[in-house]
Amino acid sequence: MRFTTTYPLIAHPYNPDFVTKSGLVRVVQACERAGFDGFGVTDHPAPTHRWLQAGGHDALDPFAALAFAAAVTERIRLIPNILVLPYRNPFLVAKAVATIDALSGGRFTLAVATGYLRGEYAALGVDFDERNSRFDEALEVVRGAWSTDDFTFAGRHFSARGQTANPKPGPVPVWIGVIVNVRRALAPVPSVTSTVNVDVPRAVGVPVTRASGRVARVFPTNRVPAGTFPDTTRNLKLDGPGGSSATM
Repeated sequence: MRFTTTYPLIAHPYNPDFVTKSGLVRVVQACERAGFDGFGVTDHPAPTHRWLQAGGHDALDPFAALAFAAAVTERIRLIPNILVLPYRNPFLVAKAVATIDALSGGRFTLAVATGYLRGEYAALGVDFDERNSRFDEALEVVRGAWSTDDFTFAGRHFSARGQTANPKPGPVPVWIGVIVNVRRALAPVPSVTSTVNVDVPRAVGVPVTRASGRVARVFPTNRVPAGTFPDTTRNLKLDGPGGSSATM
């Protein structure tokens, strides 16, 4: 069993201590000393004010923050939690991941998903309704750029002819995230992911306002224990039809 934690910049307005050099260093080094296997940073480059006011959260740039974390740690894995892959050109994603992976000694895990905020998609000039097909193509391009010289790709959204991108990383784990309907997750299912919440900021002595850290405990189970998601239901109102999107 492995444990990862997400940097506790997960509220709005944010705690200013979490957007400082000392704040990030103290938290990530404390997590490494405590034995955590992974350290995550969320991804919201252009959230809407409406979403932030309705329970959303501010975020650092995950690549910049994880590169910084890599420089002050030795063992813990670096994991965007999660990177919204359709927001970005996949060649830029491949280059950023390969760079951090090389400079960190092979500690990067690429966790990706499609995202759900229409307003953020619009601000970034990306068609929300094309997010799934963009995701599939982008993942193929990233893997191709990592493994192939003179790489050529022709898709609906991305194309390339004869690209060679170095350095090429070693094996980079790729995790794919999905949106889970919490009410359904509490019912018996064949296999789900369970999350246990703990207070990371207080554990490492970081001043806290509204922010709290969550440590993910991931394992297959036949039922999510009652009370597993004590503070998650407040976000249900952000889900669109079928839990697929938010219009904020």
